[in-house]
This record gives sequence, structure tokens and C-alpha cells, in this order.
Amino acid sequence: MLTIGLAAAAASVTLLGGCAVYPTPAGPAVGPAPVYVAPAPVVVAPRPYYYGGYGGYYGHGYYGRGYRRW
Repeated sequence: MLTIGLAAAAASVTLLGGCAVYPTPAGPAVGPAPVYVAPAPVVVAPRPYYYGGYGGYYGHGYYGRGYRRW
């Protein structure tokens, strides 16, 4: 039972530590831990022409058809 506890403690230290241990025929080799790269943030926005696009305040696009000409 003590051996299982020590193995679990060693595994948790390995996972939380800054290095990884790889088994080799000559003994365990200590190498750098894999580097985690976060994915790029995804920005969801309506298309430019939906709210007027590059024409300004409700000048073009969906909201520019009937507005500003009341």
C-alpha cells in the first residue's frame, strides 16, 4: 500500500513539475516538459456591410436601405 502511495506521489510531482521523466535502457532520462501553446482567440463579429459597412452611420448595407430617407 505504501508503494502505491509513493508511486502516486511521484506521478503527481512529475505532472506538476517542470520536467518529464522518460524511461531509457540505462535508466530514467530527465527532459524538458512539453510546452503548451494556447489557441488564438476567436472574435465573432457581423460583416462590415451589415451595420452600414464603410459608408458610415446606417448609410449602406442592411440598415441603409430605408433609413435616413424618411
